[in-house]
Order: sequence, then C-alpha cells, then structure tokens
Amino acid sequence: MTESTETIEPMTAEQLFEKFVVIFNEIETLDLDVKELTEQAKEDGIEDITLIKSVARAKAQGKVSAEEEKLKKKLEKIEELVK
Repeated sequence: MTESTETIEPMTAEQLFEKFVVIFNEIETLDLDVKELTEQAKEDGIEDITLIKSVARAKAQGKVSAEEEKLKKKLEKIEELVK
C-alpha cells in the first residue's frame, strides 16, 4: 500500500461563496415549489394546509415525536385552564 502525498488545499472564501449560492438557489426553487403546491391545495379545497405542511416538515426533519410532545403539553394546558 502506498501512502498518499496529495495535499488538500483549504477552501477559499470565494469557493465557499459559490457553494452557498448553489445551495441557496436550490432552496429558493424548493420554496417556490412549496408555494405552488400550497396554492394548488387551496384551489382543491384542502383544509388545514398549514398544519399539513408543519407535520410534513417535522417528519422530514425527524421531529414528529417532538411535535407530538409540544401538542400534548399545549392540550394539557388548555384542559387545565379551561375546566
């Protein structure tokens, strides 16, 4: 086995900038897709679109359990205060 003598150059600010631009362009495209999908859902008469988006985001981020806990706490507080 031979050892690699290849050195990796550190990233420059310009390279970092370009990488960020690519990522933010992708995010912008995805945000537009979400807006278009939301408008289509409104036109189709789907209710609770904001809630559906919130649950979808939580699932995509692996945070469904955390969202459930928040909602349980909120429900408990409602029941406590509105007896």
